[in-house]
Amino acid sequence: ESELFIIGGSEIYKLTEYIIDKIYITKIHQSFIGNIKYDIDISLWKEIKKDFVKKDEKNLYDHSFIELVKKT
Repeated sequence: ESELFIIGGSEIYKLTEYIIDKIYITKIHQSFIGNIKYDIDISLWKEIKKDFVKKDEKNLYDHSFIELVKKT
């Protein structure tokens, strides 16, 4: 199998969200100041994998790797 990856920003995600069937998310468990946010309608997606990573000497923040597939 091969996968095509779409790597943002938010406008690119908005333009292509109708063709995607899987989303890989890195969620950083920290608040940041910024003016751009991309919200996913989570009701359209099913979480199939989630790995939590605790902050350490290589990672400044706790974070999770999340894999979602589009509900059918």
